[in-house]
Amino acid sequence: MGKIIVDDSVITTTTRSIGPLAYNTEYFWRIAAAGAGGKSGFAGASFHTAANGDFPGMRVTFPSQPTVSTSYRLVSCFGVPMAVSELASGGTNKIDWRMFRDNGTDLIEITSPDASLTIGEGFWFLRKGDVSGGTRPGLTMPSLSADGSVSIPLHPGWNIIGSPLDRSVAWSDVLLVNNLPTSLPLYDYSGSYTSSATLEPYKGYYFDNRTAGLSTLKIPFPFPRTSIRVLDSPPFDWRVRIVFESDINRDAENVLGIASPAKFGLDNFDLRKPPLFMDQGFVYFDRPTWDGEFSRFGSDVRPAIGDGQTWDFKVSNPRLSPGTLYLEGIESIPAEYSASLVIISQGQAVDARKNSAYQFKSLKAVTDFRVVIGKEAFVQNEIEKVNPQNFELLQNYPNPFSAGGAVPAGRQGSAFGGNPTTTITFKLPRGAQVRLEVFSVLGKIIRRLADGPLNAGIYSVEWDGRDDGGQQVASGVYFNCLLIDGRFVHTRRLSLIR
Repeated sequence: MGKIIVDDSVITTTTRSIGPLAYNTEYFWRIAAAGAGGKSGFAGASFHTAANGDFPGMRVTFPSQPTVSTSYRLVSCFGVPMAVSELASGGTNKIDWRMFRDNGTDLIEITSPDASLTIGEGFWFLRKGDVSGGTRPGLTMPSLSADGSVSIPLHPGWNIIGSPLDRSVAWSDVLLVNNLPTSLPLYDYSGSYTSSATLEPYKGYYFDNRTAGLSTLKIPFPFPRTSIRVLDSPPFDWRVRIVFESDINRDAENVLGIASPAKFGLDNFDLRKPPLFMDQGFVYFDRPTWDGEFSRFGSDVRPAIGDGQTWDFKVSNPRLSPGTLYLEGIESIPAEYSASLVIISQGQAVDARKNSAYQFKSLKAVTDFRVVIGKEAFVQNEIEKVNPQNFELLQNYPNPFSAGGAVPAGRQGSAFGGNPTTTITFKLPRGAQVRLEVFSVLGKIIRRLADGPLNAGIYSVEWDGRDDGGQQVASGVYFNCLLIDGRFVHTRRLSLIR
């Protein structure tokens, strides 16, 4: 039997303060009442005090030689003191480690290993090799307030936050103690964003403070309790998840759909997109009329579909690498509605019920798409809006362009050079037999870039300054010519500089 801390038989009030108590210790209590009618039996329970002293060490996995931005992790610290050097382990900034904080507007790099880390604040962090430490003796956890929580500071907009406590905290408890909507998400990151149900020690998370508008966020200590609050599931009629996979990451936190309680325009169903990070691929709904300062959203939910609805969205892919779009959950859409993915820049549409995956190579950092769902006539009308009206050959870009050879100093990426290819775009209002050729000023065919049947749409091809034999051609003026069904349509002049 444990040591008795308090034995009081003369309590006349309904409360009793007890202390001091030991940290990280489980205590049991019981109480009985006595009066003129006799004495009751004992009733009681147990509670556990917070830890204070030897905290568990941080363990975060990193490659020994990071090469891509998806190797970054969101980290945070609890207890004091903690400095960057404890994570960097004596390495050199920008060689062995890098760290950024997010002030709600920009990423600010922390370069000094002596910089102190703020309790409750999270950071983007990268280093060579894992962080793997044992217990951290002498670390002091912040004192709990009267309601059993610790408050961490917030700034407007997106915040990277972390728990100031030494154990996991349910996100539902955080929402409850701060009187926040149960639909407000917490985003974890491990190569891609995912919703998280808990705050874990040493991990960082993205939290959107635009909805909350708080100066501080209470993090409640997870004392034992007899009931658990479960986050309410949004009452969707149906929904479709848009997923984009680039060559280095997967972005899956994007939803469109119909929910009867929703509104046309911004409401609690429409969640903002966590900040895009470095060169990774992301999907987002651009809605400046909802929020002029931060217009990127991860969801767009409507109350009804009527004859049909259109959802415009963008894919950011700065690496210009091949990628794949997936529309997951198409089968949840009522059978009487058609569904198409429209590639706006190409004037083409894909029947999403037949093919819910679309592979493409980005020709620019941001590509526009549209999902159209509704009655067949509505969907076809929307597709026709983006179809080209005439056969047309557009001016190549960049022009002039440089393909191979020396590039003049200071002119990388300019119109004078540094562009290894040029892009040639043409439009087809209907399916046709298409031939696209590059020829010299003397009329000699240099390169055949397209030759065959194509459906209606907008097409882009690249020319790398080589002939059909793979040999580099000389600097000078060339022409590209578009022929439709064997008939000349248009010619454009282009310049190659080496």
